[in-house]
Amino acid sequence: MHEDKRHHFTDGDYVTFREVEGMTQVNGQKFKIKFISPHSFSIGDTSSFDEYKREGTVEHVKVPEPMGFRSFDSSLLIPYAPDR
Repeated sequence: MHEDKRHHFTDGDYVTFREVEGMTQVNGQKFKIKFISPHSFSIGDTSSFDEYKREGTVEHVKVPEPMGFRSFDSSLLIPYAPDR
């Protein structure tokens, strides 16, 4: 990350990189990050990747999460309202 700029990612966010020179294995790939500080984060073990040279852009990736719902018929028969 650029020393003067903060990222706005949190633990568990997904990111992708593009235009990275050197460590090209990260380009176009999706990584789940670990927050280190407002200026840095980790994408895991990159020791098998080529050496980073310069440049690159990181973007936040929205990943869909499955959600489960009861059927409409079941909800009509047995209405449920969660406690507040």
